[in-house]
Amino acid sequence: MLKMTFLLELSWKTYENSIFECQIYQTLNAAIMKAKRAIFLFFVLLMASVILSGCTSSQPSIIILEHNGAIASNSGTYIVQGTAQNTGTRPVAKVYIVVTTYDASGAEIGSSYDTLLNLNPGDEAQFKVEARHFYQGTRVARYDILPNYNSVPSR
Repeated sequence: MLKMTFLLELSWKTYENSIFECQIYQTLNAAIMKAKRAIFLFFVLLMASVILSGCTSSQPSIIILEHNGAIASNSGTYIVQGTAQNTGTRPVAKVYIVVTTYDASGAEIGSSYDTLLNLNPGDEAQFKVEARHFYQGTRVARYDILPNYNSVPSR
């Protein structure tokens, strides 16, 4: 009987230990799952902030306030002069003002550019684009003008 009582007590202790170990395992498992969810949520929020910051960051904004094009009387070169302004919220280190000219049929004659440097927000700068590489200003029927922030336009 003593042996049976001992075995019964031993079995009961083993059972209690098993329950306790199971409770510890469940508690640890729940804590690990919460930590995994928190880490996942952190990375989701981090990625969202990176994506949104790229979408909402202020881009350079150069506008052309005024411009006019005419043939230089002494050379026959078509010249476009005007004023550009940085309407953005951050400085622009370098921007190319690109002028592309077209003949009466709409065919592109060529393009040329002037470089403006170090424009702070609100700054205005004068530009002068000379279409020297095609010297035939009389062929120019119209032109397009736009800022280029990325690379040196091909001449």
